[in-house]
Amino acid sequence: MDPFNNMPTQQQPQQEEMSWWFKWLIKGSSVVLGFLALVLGIVTTISLSASCMIAGILIICGSILVLAFEVPMCCSFIEFIRPLSQFSEGRPHWQKCGIYMIFPIVTILLCQGASSIFGALFLFGVAGLYFMLTVGKKAPLEEMRSRAYTDSKANLTTNDQLPK
Repeated sequence: MDPFNNMPTQQQPQQEEMSWWFKWLIKGSSVVLGFLALVLGIVTTISLSASCMIAGILIICGSILVLAFEVPMCCSFIEFIRPLSQFSEGRPHWQKCGIYMIFPIVTILLCQGASSIFGALFLFGVAGLYFMLTVGKKAPLEEMRSRAYTDSKANLTTNDQLPK
């Protein structure tokens, strides 16, 4: 169901199944990084520079978004967060990665203070975790070797095939 108009949507492609401990590891790491970014966002906001204040507010907004997406019970007392967290449950990993990368990029462009950079790096860390989920598992060694061998063999040209 689409949360905006309550109409059924097309079937989403199934995400690759991951083990329960890995899912909880990603969520737990995201929560820790989100809280650290929240604290550093508050520290960045306490500044004399207007651009650093805006960057701190962006870090705070990004960390609240991470916390709302990853652990909805952290923000369950805020009424408008519930639909947002339900909306994020079915999202593919690459969409979450893209959303989580917006705030740190703008933050680093606005303010180059230590607390803003570290806060942005924590948010980049969450995006990096979801990027790893997007890329997926690496293939077994033998499969990679066989692909590399067949691909390199197919790209070779012999003296007979040179253009005249």
